[in-house]
Amino acid sequence: MLTTLRTGRTFYESAHGTDFFASFAREPAHRETFDAAMTSISAMAVPAIAAVCDLAGVRSIADLGGGEGGLLAALLQKAPEARGTRFDMPAVVAREPRGALSERDLATRVTRVAGDFFAAVPEGHDVYVLKWILHDWSDVDAGRILRAIRAAMPASGRVLVVEMLVGEPNRFSPAAIADVGMLNITGGRERTEGEFRALFEANGFTLRRVLPTAAGYSVLEAVPR
Repeated sequence: MLTTLRTGRTFYESAHGTDFFASFAREPAHRETFDAAMTSISAMAVPAIAAVCDLAGVRSIADLGGGEGGLLAALLQKAPEARGTRFDMPAVVAREPRGALSERDLATRVTRVAGDFFAAVPEGHDVYVLKWILHDWSDVDAGRILRAIRAAMPASGRVLVVEMLVGEPNRFSPAAIADVGMLNITGGRERTEGEFRALFEANGFTLRRVLPTAAGYSVLEAVPR
């Protein structure tokens, strides 16, 4: 942590000469380990996340940085008339998903799209999902992702951001502990509800509501303004 504070670079970058996500290009096995870990953690949290999402009338869902598709599958189970797009890096999208409900079960409803969410995301979806994505990035980079979504979504669209929220100062908070890890590893940050509200406002959205889940995460629902 002292290295990060002294240099302004993440400890990961200081130790390895590249940032956390860029390192996956030269160490594909690390990418696979990371994705497997995210899939495993997601399996515990996804039912609670899907339970609070209001998908009435939704016809299309884009899960950005959606990994192997566990959350998207759960949301499509809840919205049986909807179609889904799993959007991620090419190497991730190419792999078959793991889990009880795979794309083989949803072959007619799921489209895989490879790309870079800093540049552009699939257009025209009713709902865009970002699970454990924005905390990886600074406000500047998180803003780039949100603006790409804002440019792609219809006026009636919504974005669902799944993250832990930092609570009151000087009280125990798993999110505050995770915040230290994000500072050192990716350069990102965990945020309070107020910080998310400001982030949305600065990038074309209004935070409409915050939905707590039984898994300790919250779903922040924002709409274009």
